[in-house]
Amino acid sequence: MGSNGKAVANDGKLLETEQVNEEHDLGRCLQCARSSFDKGLTAQVAEMFSLSRGEGRLTPQEYYYFGLCDDSRFSAEEKRRFVAFRPTK
Repeated sequence: MGSNGKAVANDGKLLETEQVNEEHDLGRCLQCARSSFDKGLTAQVAEMFSLSRGEGRLTPQEYYYFGLCDDSRFSAEEKRRFVAFRPTK
């Protein structure tokens, strides 16, 4: 059940276009990010929740797909600029 995914910054620039696999094993992603980036489970869940409620409405799958769990790659402001792609009906 994949869907085309785009991350678009609020300034309208396309950041990336790829398939976003909605079947990610979230438990495995949580553990991998914890060991790879030393980011605790609670911090990941809190950040996912915040980004899912923000302007971009990112899903947990998009959070991991775009590597937003890696704090050395994106600042908090940059993470908030990601906007999930929702296919039009």
